[in-house]
Amino acid sequence: MVGDAKYIPLDNQEEYAESSERAISIYYKSITYMYRFKSDYGFLVFPHPKKPFDETYTIKETNGKLRKLGLAIPQEAETFTKFQNEMRINEQLLKLEKT
Repeated sequence: MVGDAKYIPLDNQEEYAESSERAISIYYKSITYMYRFKSDYGFLVFPHPKKPFDETYTIKETNGKLRKLGLAIPQEAETFTKFQNEMRINEQLLKLEKT
C-alpha cells in the first residue's frame, strides 16, 4: 500500500479535471510509487472542510486503485485546544474510513 498527503483540497473535480496538467502532477507521484513498489493500492489524504470524503478510482489498464480520503478540518473551533480535540476525533474517523 502506498500513501501520500496533499495540502490542497482534492474534492473539486472541476478544478482538477483529469486532463489538466495540475491533476496529472497531483496523482502522478502516487501512481509512480505504486508502480515502483508493485502495489495495486494507493491512497491520498487531503484537507476537507467538513465531513469525511472518500472516493476510489481505477487506474486504467492496471489492477490499481487510488483512493482519495478527505480529512475533515474543523472550521468553527473557538480555541486552539478545541481545534486539537476536534482534529484528534477527525483523525480517528479517517483511520476507521481507510480500513
